[in-house]
Amino acid sequence: MASNARAQSEVLGVVLLVGLVATTATITVYIGSLALRDVSVETDGENAVQSMRQADSRLSRVAYKEESGQVVLFGGADESVTVRDDSRFVVTMNDDPACRVNVTMGSIVRELDDGRTVAYEGGGVWRTTAEGAEMVSPPDLQYRDGTVNFPMVSLSGPLDGQTNRLTATKDVAASRELARQVREELSKPACAQPQNMTVTVEQSAYYRAWGEFFEKRVGGEMTYDDDERTVSTHLTGLGEVWQSGSSNVTIQRNFSARVDVLATELSGSSWGRIYYAPINFSVRIDGEAVEPWPANPDPYADEIIAKDLNDPDKPEQWSYSFDGEAGSTVSVEATSWYAADNEWADNRTVERNGDTYYQVRPRDTDGRYPNDGERISIDSTTDDPNLVVLGDGDRVPSFEEAAPYQLGLEEILGDKIDEDGRLRLDENQAVFLYELSDPDATPEAAAGSGDPDYNDAVVLFELERAQSAGTDFHVHIAANQVRVVSG
Repeated sequence: MASNARAQSEVLGVVLLVGLVATTATITVYIGSLALRDVSVETDGENAVQSMRQADSRLSRVAYKEESGQVVLFGGADESVTVRDDSRFVVTMNDDPACRVNVTMGSIVRELDDGRTVAYEGGGVWRTTAEGAEMVSPPDLQYRDGTVNFPMVSLSGPLDGQTNRLTATKDVAASRELARQVREELSKPACAQPQNMTVTVEQSAYYRAWGEFFEKRVGGEMTYDDDERTVSTHLTGLGEVWQSGSSNVTIQRNFSARVDVLATELSGSSWGRIYYAPINFSVRIDGEAVEPWPANPDPYADEIIAKDLNDPDKPEQWSYSFDGEAGSTVSVEATSWYAADNEWADNRTVERNGDTYYQVRPRDTDGRYPNDGERISIDSTTDDPNLVVLGDGDRVPSFEEAAPYQLGLEEILGDKIDEDGRLRLDENQAVFLYELSDPDATPEAAAGSGDPDYNDAVVLFELERAQSAGTDFHVHIAANQVRVVSG
């Protein structure tokens, strides 16, 4: 029995060894086939990119040198392409649909085995990726000093089915007609001296990559529409108006502006009384301070108290309009102070959240503190965490007021906040939120009750008017129409 058992073990061992070798060989073959497939897909993608670059070169020769009859080859029968005519390049002036140029770009598209695509579109080469899309080589679009220059090839199509060979011919008559339409459209009275321009790519599978290209080459405010496969960049003739995080406003042209102090809420409470702390404001134009509020301060009062805007006996809101020259830097500065002495306000009581409070106004600043009672001064020449700057469409932070007797941002900003909690402003407006009680404030620390709360002062800045630039917006689209046929 022992001898038979040993013989069976040896046979079983041989069978197991053969099975293990067979399994290992199968795994090796499978992994090897995956690696070969990856290499094949990558090679296929690179070949497609080279074909599209060749298409770019030859189509440019047809469009600009009128070398008609150029043939573009895309490899074998399994490397065919389709021609589509859905993508468009659109320029709109002054937000006016009557002042709009709409040019069909079209695209030549090669679909790879893994579902990705590589395409020629608008003079550039693009491809889809697992993350979306990317630019392989850029189009010839240039933007400088308000002028868009875009020599582009407008493909006429689409072609039915697929092909691996295209012949390209310039349609001279159609190109001239398109140029005439562009000039006629942009010479309308509504387009004269445009103050803004919107550049859009519509219905493109590569719209996200176009957006990244716009950000680098054109700038402006990007808007994406994933459902419509569209990206737009909006350029304003007012130039760079403000920078987030700083209350400096550098204006590139002669201008008229307005500053509104919407609210001040720097206060404390004790025994049913609200104690208000002094806040002074100044508007600085190229470093020169103007203190417009109040217009006629009490000459016998403490200087800080005379110019205090956080006073329950003074108006709740303040406005100041002024003019400036091109290149001026404007800032709105706020300074808070400690109060040394207080007195009853003439407006003795106030209702807040169903409760009645007595109001106490400051009568003097406290010289026991450094800088004769100065508490916090927002230095607007540098980024300051005590200041938050918001523009149109920005989400209003969920800062909670320090105490229930104070107004919150939703109450102060009112109908300037839409139903989604975002600011509803004009493109030439910004809101400044000041934290004037906590010297170590950060916006991240303002979510709970207490300080910081960034409602100590809320200011609206508005650029009311700016002169036209020396060179207004101009559009030069040299859209040469090229007809492509199979064969």
